Amino acid sequence: MSSLKKLLLIFFILSSSFIFFSCMLFKKPQTVDGAYILVINQSTDTAVKQDTGVVYSRETEGMYPSAQIFRNSEDKSIYPIDRIIDTDMLLTNRIPILTSKSEPPKLNDLKDFITENYETGKKDTVRACLLSMTDHCYVWVEESYLSKITSMQTDKLAAEFEKNIYPLIYTHFVEKTDLESIGAVYLLCYDIKDGFSGSGGFVAGYFSPEDLSTSNKCPLLYIDTYPLMTDRFGVYKIENAFSTVTHELQHLSNFYVNSIYVNYIKEEPAMQSLWMDEGLSMAAEDLYNGTQTSRITYYNGSDNIRNGKVPLIQNRPDLFWLDNYSLSYLFFQYLYSQTSDSTLYKKIIYSPYNDFKALEEACGKSISELMTDFRIALFLNKPSGKYGFNSKEGFDGIAALTSYNYERYLEASAGFVIKAPADRSFELPEKYGPDIRFYGINP
Repeated sequence: MSSLKKLLLIFFILSSSFIFFSCMLFKKPQTVDGAYILVINQSTDTAVKQDTGVVYSRETEGMYPSAQIFRNSEDKSIYPIDRIIDTDMLLTNRIPILTSKSEPPKLNDLKDFITENYETGKKDTVRACLLSMTDHCYVWVEESYLSKITSMQTDKLAAEFEKNIYPLIYTHFVEKTDLESIGAVYLLCYDIKDGFSGSGGFVAGYFSPEDLSTSNKCPLLYIDTYPLMTDRFGVYKIENAFSTVTHELQHLSNFYVNSIYVNYIKEEPAMQSLWMDEGLSMAAEDLYNGTQTSRITYYNGSDNIRNGKVPLIQNRPDLFWLDNYSLSYLFFQYLYSQTSDSTLYKKIIYSPYNDFKALEEACGKSISELMTDFRIALFLNKPSGKYGFNSKEGFDGIAALTSYNYERYLEASAGFVIKAPADRSFELPEKYGPDIRFYGINP
């Protein structure tokens, strides 16, 4: 090779290298435009967290006010929750009690019930008296509460169950024949031992699937007396429990369809995903008595939600708390507002899938699209369209939460919103997880 050719080759190599490194040095970063930015992990793999990258300077920390502006630290509000009982044993035994009904009880009968004590983590025995009954329910009251809750009150509960609660469940959630197959439902009104101290969360009620086979051997809903049934003057009003009965009856009927009735055909027992089952039970309460304002209030005041620490998809009972109740409630109301389909909840329950795929099938969208549109809807809350709740009553009070101390490593389905730079051009981090997405939002 001649000297001239060698010089030309060296010049070409050096020029190419200079151009390459110049491009790398002056490469324009990828940007997202918007006044605010939604950062979300669209994965459904709840076992893996993903890195969002450094999405804004820590110097901006504190620029967004704490959620205390919505809920003071001295807040004395109370928020109902329920508890989920382990069902592994139950699913292998296939609920023999449903095919061998026992002799029906009689008014004023006394019965000992095995109950959960959430203070000690052990079982208790509660003796109760049967005060009221209808074709589809028996109302039992703990013996020590017979002076506070009378048969006149329990007659109200039994009548409401028969006239409104029971029909609501077979109209919107399960078929009437399936609900009737369960038999008359026992309602046990007693003081659930949950450590309630005057404010915060308390166990308003629960359903234990094992009652259908080995424990109390009947379809049973546990309903709290204190503080659920008391007003601020300490007077017991059984009407305060109607919504909780509706919530728990959805759990019972949902379990029956997904884990017993359907699986006698499919042979593979499978409960519905926890976050979906809770969302459906709160949807039942919403249909029964309207917007659940306590869930919106809690959402507005949750620093955990604001900062991306609460995933939408949460199937661990030990991690499913008030933040999760709020998100699940709002998500299912979002789905309902978008479809305006009165059969939506039945489609989800009777789907061959018991997880998010049931939502995809019922709504005709991917779960990543649903959860992303939902997060944007929470922030924008437009009166119509996919970024709002179709002007649902009470939902105009949802706060547009922006993060001030975000969670860098997001769980699947978790997300947060940050304020973009003044020029509304947000530079994406150099590195971030494969399912992390960034969306510009313009109010």
